[in-house]
Amino acid sequence: MGNTTSGYDESGNLSANSYQSSNSSRRSSVTTENNEYNNINKNSPSKNNTSTINSSTARRARAQTLGMTTNGSGNTGKQRRASSVVSSLLNAGMKGPSFSRSLEFSNSNTNEMNKRKSTRDRQLIKENHYKNLVVKFDECVDGGYLAPYGVHDDETKLDYDDNVVRQLIIDRKLQPFYLPLEDYEEDELSDEDLLKILNSTLLHQPYADTLEKFENLPGVNGLTTENLNNSDNIDNYIDSSLSKNEKKIQKSLIFTSRLYKRKNLWQQKENERFLDAKAGGLGCSMVPNKNLLLDLYRNGDECPICFLYYPKNFNVSRCCQQPICSECFVQIKRKDPHYKNNHDDNNNINNIDQSEDTSEALVSECSCCPYCATPDFGVTYEPPVMIKRSGLNTEVLPSNYQRTENIYSDSSNISKSVNTRPRTSSLPVNHESVVTSDMIRPVWETNLLKAKLRLKKRFAKANTIHMNNRLISTEEQNKIKKLEDEMLQKAIQLSLSENNK
Repeated sequence: MGNTTSGYDESGNLSANSYQSSNSSRRSSVTTENNEYNNINKNSPSKNNTSTINSSTARRARAQTLGMTTNGSGNTGKQRRASSVVSSLLNAGMKGPSFSRSLEFSNSNTNEMNKRKSTRDRQLIKENHYKNLVVKFDECVDGGYLAPYGVHDDETKLDYDDNVVRQLIIDRKLQPFYLPLEDYEEDELSDEDLLKILNSTLLHQPYADTLEKFENLPGVNGLTTENLNNSDNIDNYIDSSLSKNEKKIQKSLIFTSRLYKRKNLWQQKENERFLDAKAGGLGCSMVPNKNLLLDLYRNGDECPICFLYYPKNFNVSRCCQQPICSECFVQIKRKDPHYKNNHDDNNNINNIDQSEDTSEALVSECSCCPYCATPDFGVTYEPPVMIKRSGLNTEVLPSNYQRTENIYSDSSNISKSVNTRPRTSSLPVNHESVVTSDMIRPVWETNLLKAKLRLKKRFAKANTIHMNNRLISTEEQNKIKKLEDEMLQKAIQLSLSENNK
């Protein structure tokens, strides 16, 4: 629909302001036409000079009566009549129960969706999200971090609410993002060898220079850091021959590509700070010492999904109690809005037949457990016991961590700190300790509502075009011509009767 302002509300009904404005315009138009018509009659010549009506005056009166312009073209009047008829038919249809049925979503999500953000505001939100995806060594929680290492290449699935995830990790309700290790045998590695591997691991895996979708984009490669940070010069690289919508798409791609490169630079700076801190520089107190690293990775285990090794304090599925690392958990989300039993990503929405309104058939099915396929996937997390915690939200710095031998074999400590449950027990989705996929992506309802409203508008637009094409047909044009002739005759009769008085 572009930037065109719609006269309909979210349910598809004609809004009150639009209805009042349209009535006021029609009343004003009728009043003006009557005044002009009266002025013509008042200023007409005497009877001796007006035995016949002037042809130009007749044409003007005819045009005013029909609502056309005075240049002799009848297209405007026809379009107005056609639009009026179409609007009446559409309003009657849109006020029906099938079109005006309210969507069962929370008012807060609807209000949030209605708050239109400027392009710059959306860019700032996206930029802050990318900044929070940078792994920072001074944001250490129990030896892990608040941003993912980058095990999975699909960045489109990192669209979770970063503020929610960061707070869950700080509150020890979700496993931190630990640095992963490849398959190794603990018995074959000495402490020195294990520490050497851990100390050589960066905060984030190396980024690709350019993603495939950003290749051959103008205004990205070969730019200085200052130009990458300047979003105002993107318009200089847009192809002027493109359509308005294509320009908008290319501008968004250039901004995202630049942001990807900037994130690489941000992570490189964090890696340099991390190496400097490990060498004893500023902030070294937040670098995990060897006691903490050995305590974590000497008790490591494999994630069944990514097959990498992490400390044993995994997230556990609420249904079948299977372990899953946070890297894999944040990748699991609902499907984009689609028709039930059709999971093609958006293809079936963008290429649908607009002959009927099918927006109410859109669904966004909940995520399921990757192990047992239970709906509403969620996990629980048992954090380390208090004496093994360090970093944010604790009084123990990672550099001052003291290793406690055989703490996991001490059954008294485990019974005091871990609330175990039977393997066959499944926690409800609304349990206070459960973190679901929907909790880290709370805008899924808004996204579904937006998809439904887009389909409603597309259907209304297609229906309007279809009805206009039917109205402006040969038969309708003949009817319009006949009506014009009748109205012209009526105007002539009225003019002659006024002259005879």
